[in-house]
Formats: sequence, C-alpha cells, structure tokens
Amino acid sequence: MSHIEIILAFVIFVSFISFAFYFFGPANISRLIETSLDYTSREILKNVTTYLEIYTVNINTQKNVPDRITIDIKDIPSYKNVRIENYSQFVLPSYRSSDGLIHVDRKGSNFLIIEASEEFDAGEILNGVLHLEYYEISSKNKRKVISEKKVLKLNESYYKDYLLLKQKIFNLPGRVNFGFDFISSNSQIEAQRKIPADLDVFARKERAEILSKDGSLNFADLIIRVW
Repeated sequence: MSHIEIILAFVIFVSFISFAFYFFGPANISRLIETSLDYTSREILKNVTTYLEIYTVNINTQKNVPDRITIDIKDIPSYKNVRIENYSQFVLPSYRSSDGLIHVDRKGSNFLIIEASEEFDAGEILNGVLHLEYYEISSKNKRKVISEKKVLKLNESYYKDYLLLKQKIFNLPGRVNFGFDFISSNSQIEAQRKIPADLDVFARKERAEILSKDGSLNFADLIIRVW
C-alpha cells in the first residue's frame, strides 16, 4: 500500500469516527432524549384526555315541578352519558335514554349540574316528566380533563405489550424508553421499567384535573419519564 493510500484510508477512518461521534455521541443522545420527552408527553396526554361538557340547570320554582323530570339537551353527543349533582355536590339518580333525553330525580333540588362524558355509565333506568317550562339551561362549559379510566387502560397496555405501545402506537425511536406515574389523592398508577444505572433520565410533571372512576373531579400529578 502506498503512502497516499495509507493517508487516504486514515482520513476516511477519522471521518467515520467523527461522523459516528457527532450523531451518536452523548450530547446528541441527550438531545434525542429531551426531544422525545416533549413528544412522549404529548402522546400520553392525547391518550388519557377526554372532554367533559358541563351544564347548569335552574328549576322553575314558579311551577309545580315534580321531583322526577326529563331534560332535553340536544347538544350532547349520543355516545355520552351524564352525571348529575345538586348545589351541594350530592349525586342525584339519573339516566340517559337511547333517544338522548336525560331523566333525573332531583330530590327537591332547584339547581342541577349536569356533566356529560363518554366515561360515564348510562345510569339506572328511571322516567321523568318532560316539560320545557320546568327548567332553564343557564350555562354551558366544556373542559379538557384526564380520564382515570384511560390512564388505567394505558397502564394495562404498557405492561401487556410495551414494545407495541412504544413502537407502533407512540412511534418512539428504538433507543428511547419511557414510563409514567399517575398520582392523585385517591390512587397511584405506575408504569415503569427498570432503568439502567448509567443512563440519564429526563422527567416532566403535569398538574391536571382528573375525572375519577367514580365521576368526581379532582387534581392529580402525571409524571412522565424518558431515558
């Protein structure tokens, strides 16, 4: 091999090492992990978020309104059920029938809070009297909240087939791994794999409103980790 060939081979070798260090060096791996944290946080939140529609209803005290009434709110999608509270946050018996009508036993309450979500069950069957003069819808609000049911479902998928969740659902790079904790006053849900001691871990905490399994609203911390 001539001197020129030796020098050329050496230059190619050094170039390859520099290329590998640039793309696979610690600094770039850290940037990859940090970028993946942003992406993973968005994907997890997308998978556990639901929309809660909230209506407040005033009962017409000038009328002789029975306890069991039927309320017609046409804005609520057909796939959503309802949960109804009075002013004191006491949960009232309610049922949403297949025709979309909401039946409630108001138990003397003159102010109702109707929450609509796909996370609720239809409720126990009861019938009410539909009369538009019995009530007035005074406000409507829509809130994005975390669903505890969806967090539990994601947790189940994490342990059932982690690689499917990581590669096919979240589309994360092969060298990136993730886990999460969901901590509220009522429960703690953990999805975590063993983290090698020599790896840096990037974490983020999200404080968010949570729709619990029982239908109540609370606050919880969602901690997301990537490594």
